[in-house]
Amino acid sequence: MSKKTVGIAGFGLVGSFMGETLRHHGFDVSFYDNDPSRMEQAKKDGYKAAPIEEVAQGDIVISAVSMPYQEETVRRLGPLVRNGSMLSSVNSRQRAVTTAALETVQDGVEVTQIHPIFRPTTTFANQKVAVSPIRPTDGGQWTKEMEKILLEENAIVVRTTPDEHDPAMDIIQGLTHTEGMIFLETLRRMDVDLPAIMKFSSPVYETQIGMATRIVTGKPDLYGPLQIYSEKLPEILDVLGQVLRDHAGIVGSREMPRFDAMYLALKTYVGQFGTAATQSTDRKLGVPRGIYVYFFEGDEPALEIATRKKLGSVSYKEWLKTARVTTGELGSLTAHYPMARHTLMKPKTAKMEGAAVFFIKNRTHPDHPEMGDGILFTGIVPAEKHEMARTGSGKFYRVQMKGTFSDPWLNLFDTYSREGLRPLGPLISYQTV
Repeated sequence: MSKKTVGIAGFGLVGSFMGETLRHHGFDVSFYDNDPSRMEQAKKDGYKAAPIEEVAQGDIVISAVSMPYQEETVRRLGPLVRNGSMLSSVNSRQRAVTTAALETVQDGVEVTQIHPIFRPTTTFANQKVAVSPIRPTDGGQWTKEMEKILLEENAIVVRTTPDEHDPAMDIIQGLTHTEGMIFLETLRRMDVDLPAIMKFSSPVYETQIGMATRIVTGKPDLYGPLQIYSEKLPEILDVLGQVLRDHAGIVGSREMPRFDAMYLALKTYVGQFGTAATQSTDRKLGVPRGIYVYFFEGDEPALEIATRKKLGSVSYKEWLKTARVTTGELGSLTAHYPMARHTLMKPKTAKMEGAAVFFIKNRTHPDHPEMGDGILFTGIVPAEKHEMARTGSGKFYRVQMKGTFSDPWLNLFDTYSREGLRPLGPLISYQTV
């Protein structure tokens, strides 16, 4: 059985990203690019560099050039693609390339548009990918193969159509990128010293400045076409301009009733979505909404005192139990155990849903008065096995850790460097939810 093949026109950021993914899934990948230096780089990276006519003979053929050249490239590729193969464009504007594909390909060619809705400097994991099957409309053999690969990469596949996709991108990309650039341009014109003002920053400001600067640290040839070739963005910007003028009038009037009316109208508009979004951003801003704690059987009374209520525990192992602790109880927990506060309130530890933390138990460590009650909380990645051991002259519950950690408390408990403790297995963990 011959190996599956992919031909990609464009060895840029997106094309090379797609090529690496498909190569990982067993495809032979060839590239065409009209820039000789990129063709040389493709060869160095282990791909076949070939003329466009040869690239168009792949089972899957992808146009991954920048947006101004997408339609032209699809029209070059279309007549060359074999019956039974698929032609796709990795593009955030799908209408024009769909027309170009349907006007040039043979009747037996599958046509599907694919758009990774993120800057491909990360993996597909947890990222949305818009997939628009055109012919057949339910997706043919290669469309389903691509969707299978995306799902194996833990991407979120969104089935759509060009008519649904493109107007959404005018908002998701066009308006959002505009807002970020306007935000930074306002600061620039006011000569705001970004590093200096950060010492006063709120969590919301840090998030907004982070998103805005992410946009302008890319390349203009990636973000510019998203603006310039947007069908609806000029109309959207007219509305944005009017909104800014209205807001300036409200602020200039200093009339609180006018502000209240605007604010409450927005609150009504977002409705229940606002509640869900607030909970989601709370986690991203370092406010965990709850945790699952794994703890030793004998510690249940102390933890009950710390949370001021009965823990609904279930059996985990013969010497471990687990319970859910909600956000309000988290405050009580950290008040009772200072090291829990030291760790759990760090945004880097608990800012994301699914972040994991664990505690180690040490009854007798002489250097830490906070350890008098015998429980130390700290943050690290989770693992599968949970083990216990006795070492030294006192009673220790040891958990294996590997490496040097930025948190000095973790380094005190680096058991991996002790060969006798190495077989114990990894960490005891709990998870933010």
